[in-house]
This record gives sequence, structure tokens and C-alpha cells, in this order.
Amino acid sequence: MYLNYPNNPTGAIATKEFLKEAADNAEDYNFIIVYDNPYSEYTYEDYVAPSLLQIDQNHIEINSSSKMFCMTGFRCGWAVGDKDIISGLRKVKSHIDSGCPVFIQKAVIKGLNEYKSGEKPIIVSDIVKIYEKRRDFLVKSLNDIGWNTDKPKATLYVWTHIPEGETNSMEFIKKLINEGVVLTPGTGFGTYGEGFVRFALTQPIEKLKEAIERIDLVINGKKK
Repeated sequence: MYLNYPNNPTGAIATKEFLKEAADNAEDYNFIIVYDNPYSEYTYEDYVAPSLLQIDQNHIEINSSSKMFCMTGFRCGWAVGDKDIISGLRKVKSHIDSGCPVFIQKAVIKGLNEYKSGEKPIIVSDIVKIYEKRRDFLVKSLNDIGWNTDKPKATLYVWTHIPEGETNSMEFIKKLINEGVVLTPGTGFGTYGEGFVRFALTQPIEKLKEAIERIDLVINGKKK
């Protein structure tokens, strides 16, 4: 079973109780869980994303420097967990490629060594604070213009239902594109994403403010 929490695209989070139930089912039905956890550090307020390995170490968890250290283009990640599963993974991996460049690996090691306790190091927490400010601004601004949207507790995305009166996420996205705003339609993530869109908090607040003004034109102005 492949699980991804905090989740992309929805921003949904998993509790320890949920992970315990998943691990119990894995034991009962004899399957392995691969827990994809790259947004583990992108959490807000008092929420801390749990690790599956806190619950059951008979599975594996994967993470990535792409999100944790904003090293998106360097493509360096890792897998931890059950040694037998890791051994099988290494055998397969060795036939696919020979790993990313050493200088990238050393940079990631440096970043991981900044973790001295259960707290996020400054190089990570400072980044998370920036995304939290963007999240707060975006969600408040959307609600101010009548687009009801909830704050996610984690990830660098905001997943929300299309505004009232809109019936198709792709058609709504086209309207926004005509105003110079690009969002991801929920259908890009599968059939059940219809009726939703995903914002990425990767732009500064100045850009988000401009986007909100253009979105306001679409949902409240004359340009439909």
C-alpha cells in the first residue's frame, strides 16, 4: 500500500491512529506500506506530521530534499525502514541508475545534520514560516472575495472546491488563464478531483495579491 500524508494535492493529514489502523491491516493481510512523506516539515501551527515508523518499523518511509531543503531540481531522496525491504530496494535501484552526483548528496547530508533535536532547524523553519504567511494571506483573501476556502494544516498547497456557481474545474481554470492566473485543475490528479483546484504557495505575497485581484474579476466582476 502506497500512502502519502501530508497529502499532495489535498493537504490532508494523517493521525497516528490512522497510521496504526493501516499498519494493523498490513499485518492482518500481509502487505508492505510505502509511506511517502516529503511534506513532513511543511506543517503549521501546532501540527507535527507523524512518521509511519513511529507506529510500525516493518515498513518503509521515503522523503526528499526537494521539499525539505528547497532542492527541487537536484532530485535527491532517501528511504528508511525495514532492512529486508531496503535491501530489495537497493538491488532494484542498482539496476536503474548509479545515484545522484556526490556534491548533491553532501549538501543533503549537511542539511540533515542540522537536525539536532525534534525541532526543525532554522534553515527549514524559516522556509516554513514564509509558506505559512503565504497560506494565511491566500486563504483569507479568497474568503474575502467570497471563495470559501479552508486553511490546510500542512504542505505548500491549498486545495479547495471551485467557487459557487462554477460547475466544471477545467472550464473554470480556462477563465482564470484568460486573466493570467494559472491553477491546477483537480482532474489533473484523477477523476475524483473534479470540482476542485489546487493553488501552489510558491509565489511571493505580492504575486498572490495580484492573482487575487484577477480572480476577483472572474468570480465577481464582469469578465466571465
